[in-house]
Amino acid sequence: MWSQEEKKELTSRVKCRSSLIVFALILFLTYLTHFYSFLLFHTIAELFSVVIAFGIFIIGWNTRKNIESSIFLVLGVSLLFVGSIDLIHTLAYSGMNIFEGYDANLPTQLWIAARYLQAGSFLMAFLLMYKKINPNHLVIGYTVISTLLVVLIFNRIFPDCYIEGTGLTPFKIISEYIIIGILAVSIIVLYKNRKELNLTTFRLKIFSILSLIIAEVAFTFYIGVYDLSNLIGHIFKIISFYFIYLAIVQKGFEDPLNTLFTRLKQSEEFIKTALNTQMDTFFVFNPKNGKAIRWNKAFNEISGYTDKEILSMKAPDSYYNQEDLEKAEKAIRNAIETGNTTVQMELITKEGKKIPFEYLGSVIIDDHGDINYIVSVGRNITQRIQAEEEIKSLAKFPSENPNPVLRVSNEIVLYINDAGQKLFNIEVGKKMPPSLNNVVGEVFHTQIIHQIELELNNQFYSFTITPITEKSYLNIYGLNITERILAERRIKNLVSTISHELRTPITVLMMSLDLYRQKKTSLTPELQNYIIETGEKNLSLLKDLSEDILMLSQIDEQKIELNFENYNPLKLLQDMELFFAPFAQEKNITFEINISEDINMKGDIKRIDQVFRILLDNAIKYSHENTIIKIIVIENYKGRFNPKGKNGTLYQFKNSGIGISKDDLPHIFERFYRASNVSETSGTGLGLSIAKDIIELHQGEIFVESKLGNETTFSIFFPRIENF
Repeated sequence: MWSQEEKKELTSRVKCRSSLIVFALILFLTYLTHFYSFLLFHTIAELFSVVIAFGIFIIGWNTRKNIESSIFLVLGVSLLFVGSIDLIHTLAYSGMNIFEGYDANLPTQLWIAARYLQAGSFLMAFLLMYKKINPNHLVIGYTVISTLLVVLIFNRIFPDCYIEGTGLTPFKIISEYIIIGILAVSIIVLYKNRKELNLTTFRLKIFSILSLIIAEVAFTFYIGVYDLSNLIGHIFKIISFYFIYLAIVQKGFEDPLNTLFTRLKQSEEFIKTALNTQMDTFFVFNPKNGKAIRWNKAFNEISGYTDKEILSMKAPDSYYNQEDLEKAEKAIRNAIETGNTTVQMELITKEGKKIPFEYLGSVIIDDHGDINYIVSVGRNITQRIQAEEEIKSLAKFPSENPNPVLRVSNEIVLYINDAGQKLFNIEVGKKMPPSLNNVVGEVFHTQIIHQIELELNNQFYSFTITPITEKSYLNIYGLNITERILAERRIKNLVSTISHELRTPITVLMMSLDLYRQKKTSLTPELQNYIIETGEKNLSLLKDLSEDILMLSQIDEQKIELNFENYNPLKLLQDMELFFAPFAQEKNITFEINISEDINMKGDIKRIDQVFRILLDNAIKYSHENTIIKIIVIENYKGRFNPKGKNGTLYQFKNSGIGISKDDLPHIFERFYRASNVSETSGTGLGLSIAKDIIELHQGEIFVESKLGNETTFSIFFPRIENF
């Protein structure tokens, strides 16, 4: 059986061979026309190159704002004018009888002018491949040069190139060799930049220039305008322009698109892995048709449904009863207004079992304000409900209850257990806690059971206040819900991350791929290239985000276990220097490491390595060119970066770069925060947050000092393991 890769390779080869066969047939048929009429052959050959030249201009001009490389712009604009002169040359050829009063010298002069312009443009395009060029200035320049050449030729000022009865002039022959020299230099320049080009595209451009050189050599030998050398020259000119067509219109996009879809698949795997590590359920569906878009492994395991069954079921109707669906509709309306919402519903499993869930939901809305997708993250609250039931049971034995229990009447505490006394610091006979005053008064007035959540002494509590009508007092039962609140915050952060941070790259990818599918045949190659570059950029961002979110999720869920072992900081930093050397060399940045080889530490080497990579990556990104990144390590440090006076080691990373403003400094370690002066540099805004979390897991601290446009220093203090 053939693999997918083998099938693609086979298909590509078949298409390539088919294209070459068709071209060879066209070339052969064009060649045959010279037996009937050389003038017909010449006209077909020239019009072939003129059409391709004008086509390349249309591509280069319409993609000038989207392509960083200037090669398409220069080639496009230049070939417009080269093609125009070639068109006049075709009309002026001997036998056409369009321009009266001129002989065969006129088309030969136009030919040599067009070749000078073409060869010079090739060289300029390759030299200025990644330089910004003003399109308007380029058009004006070529207009002036081309107009001047045509005026000189038609006013018989341009040097003679062909004399009837004699043949080519020395000027024409020497010019052909000069043009060949310019084309040879173009090949050398193109070869030096070969790493910047697709291999197939590079080869096709080389073949195009070589074919043009052969054509120019042939044009140095002919005596009559209809002889064999002229025939050979025009055949190789057709071949040259065909290779340009393949290089720019076809091969420039075939391989990048395949790469885009491969990377898209890899990004999909990263996202899938990140979601499947979550214990909470994750579910995305389209509310318009009830089709499930994405879900994680936790949803499969809890619901009992297979992927195939979930795809065939209508969401959310298949998983909840009517009462819960009505609650969900209200929650969705709330999500549209506030961005996200919370709702409790009972998930109905495949076996018919009902499991209570608390969902945090978010909506993804299109440009018209319509809901495209609903994202929900659900947490099984069975244990929480059981705990609440247990509290109700424990309330029967208030003195033994580990949670606060009170009885109040007329603002006076009639009873309070030990847990309540410790929490509120009051005794029987005293006024009830001020934090409960308002709600207690309301319950006395309405005689309706009420619940309230309060933050007390850095802990979160849920209080149920029950009126006892015949006794004229209230029973207050408290439940410590700190763990639940913190868990909800973690879920909310996850939902916010998925719905906000991932929304833009996913939307851009979907729109790009939809555009490619729907208008595949009508897209210009440069627009296809722009789609590819946009896709690659967003796929890279998705990959980084999924890896960072997975890391943060493990930190939040306290799933990271540190593996402490001995390590030598000098060895670790030297390995890091080797890893980042290629990236530093691009900006001519050097490293200066000041550390004793005798220093030894204990820690999780993998995590410490991750911290150093984050800091060095940022240092290189935001450093100026031709600067030094200094790394200083101080053993037994007792300065201001060790406020608790522990025994340990200080690491400092200093770089000279864009710096951090005073307004940004207090937020630099917050998740997803990016300084105001780094918007043009790629990043997720999670690196420093992850580094800080890892450092704190080692009981260490990180500090930053910086001035905008100047030096930035990150200082990390790691205590010795025995001080933990």
